[in-house]
This record gives sequence, C-alpha cells and structure tokens, in this order.
Amino acid sequence: MKRLQCLYKPNKDENYPWALKHPKVNAPLALFKTRKDAMNWFLSLGYDCATWFQTDKKIWGGLLISEKEPTTGEFEYELNVDKFDGGLDYKETLKELCIHTEGLRNLNEAKKALEEVVDFKVLADHETYFPADEDLKIERKKSAKDEEIERLLSLLNESDADKELLQRKLELLQARQASEKQSKPEVVKEVKTVVEKSKPEIKLVKYEFINNLSEEEQIKSLALYAKKVEKLVAQLETKQETYAQDLEEIKVSLRFTLSKIRFLDKDFNGDADFKKLLKLVHNSLNNSIEKISELVVVNPELEAIPSKALYVRNCCGENLRFSELASYVVLDEYHVGFVELNEYKYAIFAQEAKKSSKFLVFDWPVQNNEVVTNVVVPVQETVIVEEEVEVEPKEETEEEKEEDLLEEATARRFNYWGIFLLAMGYGILITVIILQALNII
Repeated sequence: MKRLQCLYKPNKDENYPWALKHPKVNAPLALFKTRKDAMNWFLSLGYDCATWFQTDKKIWGGLLISEKEPTTGEFEYELNVDKFDGGLDYKETLKELCIHTEGLRNLNEAKKALEEVVDFKVLADHETYFPADEDLKIERKKSAKDEEIERLLSLLNESDADKELLQRKLELLQARQASEKQSKPEVVKEVKTVVEKSKPEIKLVKYEFINNLSEEEQIKSLALYAKKVEKLVAQLETKQETYAQDLEEIKVSLRFTLSKIRFLDKDFNGDADFKKLLKLVHNSLNNSIEKISELVVVNPELEAIPSKALYVRNCCGENLRFSELASYVVLDEYHVGFVELNEYKYAIFAQEAKKSSKFLVFDWPVQNNEVVTNVVVPVQETVIVEEEVEVEPKEETEEEKEEDLLEEATARRFNYWGIFLLAMGYGILITVIILQALNII
C-alpha cells in the first residue's frame, strides 16, 4: 500500500494551493485548486493508498484508506475524521469524496467530479513517482460484525452471563460473516474470465534518442515536433514569466533540434520531399523561437521550483511544464527525446504504442507578393501536395534571424541586384540601337 498527503500550501502557489505529495519525495505529484479536485483525481488512478489530508487551516483533517478487495476487484474505502483536529464532518467529507456510507465509491458522482477537474498541474508521472520499495502496512478499522463478535466473546468469559444465549448469537453471527465471504468469489469468477478473454496485450511507447533513428524517421520526428511546438506557443497569448533555469531548459531542446535540422539538410541524400520538409520545419521552429523570445520573460524574483515554471496544456488538457512537453515527441512506438536516456530527467508517460498517419500543414516563408505554399505531409507516406494561395505582403522584421535564414535573405538580395543590372544592360542596348538608327552615333 502506498501513502500520500494532500497538503494546503497557498504560499507555494496561490492559484493551485492543494498539493498531492509523498512525505519522502521532495516535489509534489500534482497541484490543484481545491481539495475535492485533488482527492478525486488521485482516487481515479486506482491505487491502494493511505491518504492523509489537511483542512484549509493547514490542520490535519482526516485519513482515507483505499484498498482493492482481491475477491471482488472493487475498491473499498475507509474514512476517519474523528481522530483528527480538523473538525470535519464525516458525512460531508464522504460526499466530497463521492463515497457511500457503506465504504464503496459512488461511481456516478465520482465520474461527474472527475469531469470537473480541468485546471490543475501535473508535476510528475504517477507511475514512477512513488518510492519503489514502499509497502505500507496499516491497521484497518474493524467492521461492525468483527466488533460484535469480540464483544460476545468477552461476555462469554463473564461468569454471570447467559452463555447458552450468547453462544447461539455468536455462532449465528460467525455463520453469517462466513457466508458473505464465500458468496463473493462465485460471482467474481465469471466476471474475471470475461475480462481475461477481452483484455488485449498493450504495447507501450519506449524512450529513444533521436540520433538512434534512421534519417527519415528523424525528419518525421522533427516535423511532428515543430507542429507540436507551434501548438504550445499558440497558448502563450500574453507575456509569461518564469525563472531563468526553466527558460534555459526550453531553449536547450529547441537549439538541439535546430542543429539537427542543419545537419540533416547538409548530409541527407534521400527523397527530395524530405529535403523540402526540412526547410518547412526549420522555418516553423524559427518562428516559434521568435515568439517564445517575445512572450516568455525571466523574473529574477521567482523561486526556482517546479510550481513557478511555465505551464501549458497538453493534448489531453493537463497542465504540464512547457520544458517537459518541449523535451520529446511521440513517433509511432517511440518517445523520441533529444538526449541519451540516462540524461533525460522528465517522466516518460505510459501510453499505447501505435502507428498512425498524421497530416501536417506548414506555411512556406514569403516576402513581397510571392505565393504561400501549404505543404500537407502525411508523416508515414511523406506525400507532398501543393496548393497556391494569394496572401498579403508581409512586413520584414528587424529582429535578428538565424544564420541560415540570413544566408537565404542575402541570396535573395543578390538575385534582386542581378535583375536590376540585367535591366540596366537591356536599357543601354536599346538606347544604342535607337541612337544608331537616328545616325547620331
């Protein structure tokens, strides 16, 4: 059995004051706006766990033990608030946790409560968060039948008790308790058989350093990554503050991908479509880096702790650190990262490994009245479909570009000068012909 604490810490993050934290782990598992959100989110994960929780006065309010009954497969819950100083009402707390008075979960209410948990921060992967060697043994509260049996046994030892009557009551109670325990496995056996037949083997993604992939797989990964970063940056509608180390961790991943693109652009000798895709990915990442530089600023007064980092939502709507989401991309069965596995410091989230085709649309960089080409790239087939769309002229930015974009701009200026000089040459030639025709020269 695991253990966890639900702590009220508004001084750490006033917007997410409720923290789920293991007492022997430095950082919290996740942060929430309310205790109800925190507890119901964790209960949905399905752990055998003893969870101590506080009140909004930072006083211990109670203990909730959740444990799966091996014969039925159902979770049973035991709540204790009487032995704590928080002064919580037993029935109200059961209602908050969506638990029946009989100790079982109110599944309908639990589902509604979980759907309302939409604004929170996940700081670690729950599958790797808890200490591996922990196995908490906790004394469970005795059931009403157990307590009644103990009381009858105690009375039997008294000399003036009606032993015949007490013995009959005791035998009846023990027989009822035994019949309840024996009746459960018969129903469960049928259900268990059905589950085993219908449960497929699920293959999970595994971590892979991008340099270990083939060149085409590397380009596909970079294309998916560039589009992923575009979506993350799109969430930064206003200026955001973070601490220096957090911003640097974001930039480390982006700088590595840019250097990888330059390397592939130089050395890749495969399909021309992949070469064109590299150009699009390069342009996309440069645009994302510019926007990050404009919208994310370092606040030297911020404490360098995970709760003060820059957060955005992932595809599932969970609040996660930008630096963590920018540290990888999923390609088929791979969790593709930009460092070796022993250097990767973030969680590798458990998810099903599956192959799928994804169409990515990138904008081609243009100037003046040129045409934008929307390139639709299915990641697996790598087919390119071009569609011309007229666009308004773009204003040139005065900000410093990446070295390769600067080279492209320089090349364009040389083209303009070439056209200009060619036009002058034609003008001079026509003038000479006219002057000769008029016998002036």
